[in-house]
Amino acid sequence: MPGKDVPVTAKDSGGAPWTAGGRTGVSAQIHAWPRWAFRMLIVIAVVLLAVANIAVWVNLSFVNASRFVDTAVGVLQHEDMRHAIAQKSVDKLMGDRPAVLQVVEHAMVNAVTDLLGTPALQDALRTIASQLQPMLITGEKPTITIESRAAEAIVRTVQAVAPGETPAVQRSGGAVTIELFARRDIPSLAPYVNAIQWAGIVSGVVGVGLLALLTWGSPGWPLGLRRAALAVMSAAVASGILILILGLGFISQVPDASAKTIVSGVYRPFAVQFLVQSAILFLVGLVAWVVGWRRRGLVARD
Repeated sequence: MPGKDVPVTAKDSGGAPWTAGGRTGVSAQIHAWPRWAFRMLIVIAVVLLAVANIAVWVNLSFVNASRFVDTAVGVLQHEDMRHAIAQKSVDKLMGDRPAVLQVVEHAMVNAVTDLLGTPALQDALRTIASQLQPMLITGEKPTITIESRAAEAIVRTVQAVAPGETPAVQRSGGAVTIELFARRDIPSLAPYVNAIQWAGIVSGVVGVGLLALLTWGSPGWPLGLRRAALAVMSAAVASGILILILGLGFISQVPDASAKTIVSGVYRPFAVQFLVQSAILFLVGLVAWVVGWRRRGLVARD
């Protein structure tokens, strides 16, 4: 009408249209996606980031041999771990004499348990840990053994408890050898470790790309940041629950009682490390979500 100012829209002036999040540019088409599409992207990002989170943990904790051995040695020094090793050693040395074991097995196991706690046998625990890593993670080690002076010390301790009995000693190259565990006692995780390493690389790259898409493609960066943060937090929680379930499932598949005690004990600190890692990831996501929430009205005011 004459005398009145007619509002000019962004479309009439040749500019980019407005959405709830502000003026759109090249991402206009993505902004127009329905909410279910963004929810699907979040779900996919959660799965990929959870796999990547697990892969990082596997590489840092298990594939890294020195870190694995250092952690495992600390665990094997605990009395229940030494007792499991002692039980297996006595079974290997005196297993063909059940009548003797029925009388003195408890004393033998306790004596060897104490022996493994002495400074002289600490190298034996490190040797066991260094063999457990390639048996469990890479599948390159078929057996876990105690050899030479450590094995001889265990044999002497067993003989001291039952002086009239001669343990069934194995020799390898002239050295006394006690085979604690074989492949049938401890299943290998090598196929799963290899798979998670490759999957982790792909999942990490694609997952980060989806986070960028969620942030950039949403109507307004605060909303996009909240969506990306939700994916990160959900991935942290999901991967933490998944690792606990898978860990318990694997331990239940270990057939040998002594091996199960050792695998369970060694797994425990690594599981704690993963929960700490996931908690840090969750906190990063939480901070990002809070930032997106506090800035949610900023784009509309600009």
